[in-house]
Amino acid sequence: MADEDESRITSSPSKYATANTDAKTPCIGGRVESSPNRRGEPPGSPKPPTAVPDDEQQKAMPRCSMRGIDLNEVADTMSDEDESRIPSPLSKDATANTDAKTPCIGGCVENSPNRRGEPPGSPKPPTTVPDDEQQKAMPRCSTRGTDLNNLRVSKRRRQEVRGNPREGAESHITCQEVASLNAQRILVFSGSGMSAASGMSTFSKPGGLYEKARKKYGLNDGMRLFHYSFFQKRRADCQAFLTGVWAETVQAKPTKSHQGLVTLARQGRLLRHYTMNIDGLHSEVGPRWDPALNPTGLNVEMHGNVTEAVCEECAAVYPMAGAASRSFRARRAMICTAMRSCRGELRPRIMFYNDDDESLIIEDFDELLEKDLESADLILWIGISFEQSASVEHFRRVRRLATKTTGTSGTMNVVINPDDDPLWNLKTGMSNVNDLNLKQINAKSDDVLPAIAKNVPDSSNQNKSSKSSADS
Repeated sequence: MADEDESRITSSPSKYATANTDAKTPCIGGRVESSPNRRGEPPGSPKPPTAVPDDEQQKAMPRCSMRGIDLNEVADTMSDEDESRIPSPLSKDATANTDAKTPCIGGCVENSPNRRGEPPGSPKPPTTVPDDEQQKAMPRCSTRGTDLNNLRVSKRRRQEVRGNPREGAESHITCQEVASLNAQRILVFSGSGMSAASGMSTFSKPGGLYEKARKKYGLNDGMRLFHYSFFQKRRADCQAFLTGVWAETVQAKPTKSHQGLVTLARQGRLLRHYTMNIDGLHSEVGPRWDPALNPTGLNVEMHGNVTEAVCEECAAVYPMAGAASRSFRARRAMICTAMRSCRGELRPRIMFYNDDDESLIIEDFDELLEKDLESADLILWIGISFEQSASVEHFRRVRRLATKTTGTSGTMNVVINPDDDPLWNLKTGMSNVNDLNLKQINAKSDDVLPAIAKNVPDSSNQNKSSKSSADS
């Protein structure tokens, strides 16, 4: 059909469109609604100029029967200049803010996410980071549909705060200052960083276990190997890899940090050691906690121990050295022989993510942790980067239990790490951080723990000396 003939035929409206009975009401594209092909106009007549109506006109404007789409959706195809004058639709998960001047955490005005009413090219409002109380009362950001309380401060903001001497001074403490506290009931939480100097691989650092697993098994994310679902699907691969981790523990030696904990335990100042490590190097610190066999044990292995295997049926524990490691390395199943009636299969005694057999690895220790938090006078976090959500969530858990037990989270928490990132991973991943007595020592735990253990009050030294004399 020729263009001249086509221009005289009215296109049928979309089934989603609402017909416009007013022949002179323009849609957002500037067309006349009842003459989408300029019906009645001479061929070649000029197209009406494109006009962008204001807010009130847009509210009363019908759907465009030419395209059959909602007018708000047209903003996706418009220029930046036109889009800046049109309000973007709210996210389906967002809650509208009725106060047009309330900024979200990104600095935008909530009811004018596209700066409605401002001339094109006007500067964006400055980025502001509200304090904790303001964030509590702040609505969801309609431009993103996310809860502001869950947003992390940007890397740029971190750098700005780090450059502020006042804020940095409030967040940091020296090794000498911690040692001078003469804490007598020290609660310690440790991660893989504490064993790095021993030759053990860390998890998330370059060259760590996640990267090794990713390369060896062609995974998008090496962390998948430590998920229970991966263990179920590729059990032989998972057990063979963990046997390699066990082989590292055979060659590794306890670090100065481990030795510092040993000293604190001998002084009677180590209340408990909760570790996420699976290397077993902490065994010299003291016996392992077990609610039935050893309720006073010092070490709580929250994620198990790769130096052991456990039966999935009867929970019998076997050393990894020997038959278990040979079977796992050869990708063969090892059957339990602890009892004649048990024919269960052995697995490494470590905790996987979303592990269905968690009770095989460790008994629930919440009650023990609550008691420890009630009496602790210092909490140390060693070798934990807080890059993984699981470690941040564990910190939140400790904080909740401390508040539940004592009514406050005022006990000093000290993060020991030469890098600033762990502290900021915590602070930007939590709310109400100003209520938390959280500090960081920018140093290696191999230097800090021996220094804390060395600083023993005179009275304690005298008590230890008199006890040694009595024992002899």
